[in-house]
Amino acid sequence: MSALASAETHVEVARARPGRGHGRARREPHAAAATWTLYRLPPEDVESFQGDTARRHVRLAYRRKNDSEGWSRQVLWP
Repeated sequence: MSALASAETHVEVARARPGRGHGRARREPHAAAATWTLYRLPPEDVESFQGDTARRHVRLAYRRKNDSEGWSRQVLWP
């Protein structure tokens, strides 16, 4: 029983005194952590299904034309 109580006490102490990162997260909510790596993957094409209540789902493909022209949309055969 004492081991269980000490584990609970440890959790409560950790909640009462947050680490250094907690303060920074409050000051800068959109800042990335120093250990994170950001990858930017610009999509060239995307496929998705548009649901239908009669279960005749529509398969759609979006393909990038050029950066300034936007996207083209195409209906694919299921």
